[in-house]
Amino acid sequence: MKFNNIIKEEKSGKVVTLTNIERKLLSILQKKNVSPTNMKDIINFLSETLHIEDEELALRLIKLYWFNYHDVVEVGAGDFKDLKKGKIESDYIEENYDVIALSEALRVDPFLISQVYEGITDDPDYLYLPEYRIWALPMPGETLRYAEEYAVAEGYQQAYDATHTKLSETLEEEGPGHFAGSFLERYVTPTYGWIDSEAHQRADDDWAEVGDDENMREEIGETAEYNSIKDEIDITKSEILNILRKIQESEFKRDEIEKEKIILETEIERLGGVIEYDDETPDYSEFSSEIERLQYKLNSIEGVFEEVKTVIEILYKENDGAQHEISNLKEELSKYEGAPLEALYREYRYEFWSDEMEDDPLEYLATYWDMSISDAIADGYASLNEEEFMDAAIEGDGFAHYLATYDGSQREIKVGDESYFIFRIN
Repeated sequence: MKFNNIIKEEKSGKVVTLTNIERKLLSILQKKNVSPTNMKDIINFLSETLHIEDEELALRLIKLYWFNYHDVVEVGAGDFKDLKKGKIESDYIEENYDVIALSEALRVDPFLISQVYEGITDDPDYLYLPEYRIWALPMPGETLRYAEEYAVAEGYQQAYDATHTKLSETLEEEGPGHFAGSFLERYVTPTYGWIDSEAHQRADDDWAEVGDDENMREEIGETAEYNSIKDEIDITKSEILNILRKIQESEFKRDEIEKEKIILETEIERLGGVIEYDDETPDYSEFSSEIERLQYKLNSIEGVFEEVKTVIEILYKENDGAQHEISNLKEELSKYEGAPLEALYREYRYEFWSDEMEDDPLEYLATYWDMSISDAIADGYASLNEEEFMDAAIEGDGFAHYLATYDGSQREIKVGDESYFIFRIN
């Protein structure tokens, strides 16, 4: 019987005339007490016991046994061998468009399609597709161990909502680690609250291992600055020594000049006293000329004396400036030694680790903590934008990747104005 004829026969629900072989075979099914409502038992008996190879005959026998058993055996208390005409009908096919879609997509008689789960389709956030079992005749002599099962989505939105529900369940039950990390990472936002304490801890650990001051200066890149300051101190100390030497020489010169000045002043005062008080000296010109000469010399010495004093003042100011510079240089140098250097080193390493973590927190967690993205999300080091992730996963992978658990593929068929998506699930 052609497929289209089978569909036509199903819709008409007509009564057919049985052949002798059909009555005989149905009678055998009856006598062996094969359950008329257990499709698997009927199919296995036709295949294993009766070795029927003709699928059209097998399907006809199944329908006749299924639809007429009650009237023949239970009501009429008769035998199938006496049945002249029998019903072949399946009224629900006219109302169940999922079955129509499955029948047309799989080229299967609707009678061999039975619903095993009605689904939940009234809540888009909690949507489960109805599921159907498809019966098939195995090879003669073989046992039907299972029937194919399919889930059916009526329209794109229902398929999308069912996939969304499946993804939500997978995230909840399996965790983000179930999905590829490279894809998952695009929709993960790191949290940063842990970075400060972690950076401080890493800085402390680095300090505990770094060793001495020289290593610390080298690691933070301050060795050149430290040595430069030391060189400046040495140069300034040499300058101070030179200034002190000049001060010493100038003060010695000042003292010598002062002595000579005192001598001249004393001599001038003596000669002036002689002129003023010594009446026995008849000629004052000689003394007057000498006083004048000494006074001229004294004036010259006093000029040099003042110059030397000025030089000494300048040298002391230079010494004060150099001493102040030494003090500043030593203060600057102290930043790179002892406790200040430790604080500087810790701050430097803290900034280093902070930048390292903030630049790529997930990479840091993976490298130094051996933490996967899913673990980072579970432990609060990152958060997943679930809606964006699921939208992208559905768009990228398609419905079948999540709903067609058997082969990851889907069939799409149009029934009337609606598209139906079919997914094999076993």
